[in-house]
Amino acid sequence: MTLSFLQAFLDWISQHSVWSGLIIFAIACSESLALVGLLVPGAVLMFALGTLIATGHLSFWPAASWAVLGAIVGDGISYWLGYHYQDRLAKLWPLSQHPQLLDKGRHFFDKHGGKSVLFGRFIGPLRPIVPAIAGMAGMPLPRFFTINIISAIAWAPLYLLPGMAFGLSLTVASEVAGRLVAAILLLLTSILILLWLGKHIYHALLPRIDNMLFYIANWSRRHPVAGHIPDALIHPNHPEVRVLSLLALLLFLTSSLLIAFTQISGEHSLLRQVDILLRVNLELLHNPWFNQIMHGISSWVSITNILLVTLISSLWLIWQRNLLALWHLLAALLLPWLLSYGLTQIFTSANVTLPSNPLMMMTAISGFMAVVLAREVSAGYRMLVYLLALSLIFLASFARIYLQLNMFSEVIGGITLGSIWLAILGIAYRRHVHQAYVKGPALIIIGTGLCIILMVSAASHSNKGIAHQPRPLVTMTLANWQKQDWRKLTMLRNDIRYQHNHPLNLQWAGDLQAIQQQLEKLGWQNPVPTQSLQLLQWFNPKPDDQALPLLPQVHDGQYDVLRMIRFDGATPRFIRLWQTNKRIQQADKTIPFWMGSTGKLYRQQLMGLTLFRTSTDYISDATRLKGELTQGHPSLEIKTKTADLNNQAIQILLLNNR
Repeated sequence: MTLSFLQAFLDWISQHSVWSGLIIFAIACSESLALVGLLVPGAVLMFALGTLIATGHLSFWPAASWAVLGAIVGDGISYWLGYHYQDRLAKLWPLSQHPQLLDKGRHFFDKHGGKSVLFGRFIGPLRPIVPAIAGMAGMPLPRFFTINIISAIAWAPLYLLPGMAFGLSLTVASEVAGRLVAAILLLLTSILILLWLGKHIYHALLPRIDNMLFYIANWSRRHPVAGHIPDALIHPNHPEVRVLSLLALLLFLTSSLLIAFTQISGEHSLLRQVDILLRVNLELLHNPWFNQIMHGISSWVSITNILLVTLISSLWLIWQRNLLALWHLLAALLLPWLLSYGLTQIFTSANVTLPSNPLMMMTAISGFMAVVLAREVSAGYRMLVYLLALSLIFLASFARIYLQLNMFSEVIGGITLGSIWLAILGIAYRRHVHQAYVKGPALIIIGTGLCIILMVSAASHSNKGIAHQPRPLVTMTLANWQKQDWRKLTMLRNDIRYQHNHPLNLQWAGDLQAIQQQLEKLGWQNPVPTQSLQLLQWFNPKPDDQALPLLPQVHDGQYDVLRMIRFDGATPRFIRLWQTNKRIQQADKTIPFWMGSTGKLYRQQLMGLTLFRTSTDYISDATRLKGELTQGHPSLEIKTKTADLNNQAIQILLLNNR
């Protein structure tokens, strides 16, 4: 459902150029508005538009023109808002929440004058502010619009180019697997949204934390019995061990009750439905390249890796003589383990969904190290430390769900419990530590060490495959296959891109090596390998066709196992075969069975690159291949079937190596 919606959206974008242009205009305009641009992730959206341009869903010049027009209008409205409201603009939301931006904008305008309208266009936080400052300062309207138009003409292409470069890489990847493109886009979009939310939540909570702690401290003084717990956490001179132990026990009891309630709600609970939805849709994105990446990332939450990170961090804290942080770190490791052990002892049924222990431990440990490190860096970099930890936790969680190592409910449970324990430890540590322990070089050492652990762990685990149960073998008799079973087989390549116009017009029974030898005798050859030096041919404006690599393609989450090409005319042709779980019973033996396609290739130039693309014209290719095989291998049994695919009569070849 999700992938069909994505394909339908891309088709709609391609077919409705006027509406697409209005959407681009609205994005560029809102991104430049004084009151709206602070909330709209305009740079991210322009990046996405550039991606759609490179992948062929939008045209560059119309998209750039709409973006320029939107930027001009947006800055013009901001200028009018500043001219009309003057200093009252600072009292309007959301500018009232960011008074420092107006101060920076005024300083920037005073320093650069009219040139600030040109320069400010390319500085994210100041982009929607500077035109309003120009209006407040009474900058002459003709001069403002002259600079406004010039800056917009330069801004739109510049902000589209990174997305276009990324889209070009996706275009190449989509020839290999549309699933890979969709998976990368989904992951990057999720990360960008997460970082955007994390940034705004951080800025919203930061000025309120001290007030909240002050309120809790006053409340604890008025309630000596119940207030003992929060007072122990926030009062610097109060011992915290006993209170932390009590809170850990309360966390265990609360989580047990929540798990029990979840089990009572049964299979129709919201979390169970989300589990099913994510499992089905993410499984449609599986492809070999992305699977390797996800296996590497999922290794971050292996018990071995978590213990290694904890050991390295502990040694570093001992070296820094920060024993207070050390015992908090050990508590961050110990409680999730004890909590998980206790829950498994209580809920022994195999059908019970328990929080993910590795993610609980990773959330608590990585989050607490972020608390320790953030305290030692300048205020401007603290948010980056927290966002980095948040990104690592999200990537590991996504990988676990994608690989079906954990269900969504298990991930949410683990992160939630880990975050609660992290918040308790973080508050206790920050309120009880009195001095800085870390110097600049020491921060670089621990940061580099942790990055090396993550990279080495990811690289060493990236060569694994998806741990699915193997599909059972299905045996078809030769007669049934040729008579009726051929219709029951998949006749379209199972991928996101080209999923409706890449028919599988070959069904071949025989030994793969024998099939390859048969094709080689007819002039088919293996394409040049996709190695780094061969890929340089893409940059050749007039390359030799035989020097261009032919990238693999994915069907049903697997690469083609046989890939051959033939140059016997103006248009190169290809044959691809994919492995199946089918076998053909012939006499007293079973023969491997392959699904494949044959078709034409064409050269396409994209932003200076020349590469092979797969043609969607499949009408005559199977018939042509049949004639070649009939003459070259008369012993090969060939039957021709006709299938109606996308309102076209497609010839399907049933090939049997007798």
